[in-house]
Amino acid sequence: MIVRTEAVTLRTFRYGETSLIASLFTRYAGRISVLARGARGPKSRFGATLQPMSYVEALYSYKATRSLQTLREASHVVRFPALSTDLSRLTPGLRMVELVSALTEEGEPNVAIFNLLTESLQGANAAPDRPENALFYFEMRLAELLGFAPQFTKADVQSVGDDGGTLGFDSGLIQSYESSGIAERGVTYGAGRQRIASRRVLRSFAVASRASLRDVLRMQITDDDARALGLLIEDYLRYHVEDAYPSRSDDVRSALRVGVG
Repeated sequence: MIVRTEAVTLRTFRYGETSLIASLFTRYAGRISVLARGARGPKSRFGATLQPMSYVEALYSYKATRSLQTLREASHVVRFPALSTDLSRLTPGLRMVELVSALTEEGEPNVAIFNLLTESLQGANAAPDRPENALFYFEMRLAELLGFAPQFTKADVQSVGDDGGTLGFDSGLIQSYESSGIAERGVTYGAGRQRIASRRVLRSFAVASRASLRDVLRMQITDDDARALGLLIEDYLRYHVEDAYPSRSDDVRSALRVGVG
């Protein structure tokens, strides 16, 4: 059977002298693996469509008895040129596809995650500044789709004073420092079940969790607070997915080298 579908390239592996095995996240079939014969050859018909983060239309041969399908054609649906040329955009974009690769099951359809991924990649590509905000938006919406959206209220966020507050990882509850019952600051409490953060970072966490992508991209945040927010979101996700959470590799940017070499 021949299948035509929209897909995002997650990662690729060299196969033989000229071919690639690509992991694609498709709109209706979820994550699949395909063999792209001759993809690394000088006359490859696939071009740059198999670079990570590429949003493509893929045509592949499907057999239910095979775990590796055969890719026949691929063409770009939307190009994200800034993602491969600007390090500040490349890093969050690669993190998005890494999370989808790690936290989705092979062959399990999820249209909502597909739409989130393409929307967020477009946001990181087009953001006038702070493209990392698109990653914060993506991570928190992914948490929601996976079933562990934070459960704070607007009043919870407003209650956090100048001394900061806490984020509880079990429920995503935001509390003021005074009401949390914590007597000492600057460490993780309850065997990693909550973390102290500044008011600015907790408010940014709330915006990333509830606002639209457009509004999250507009969020103004200092470099220090952005780093703190990124770590807070990572800790929150790691708490819920445990060993499935992918570790950042030092050479993550080298993922682009496969598919063009």
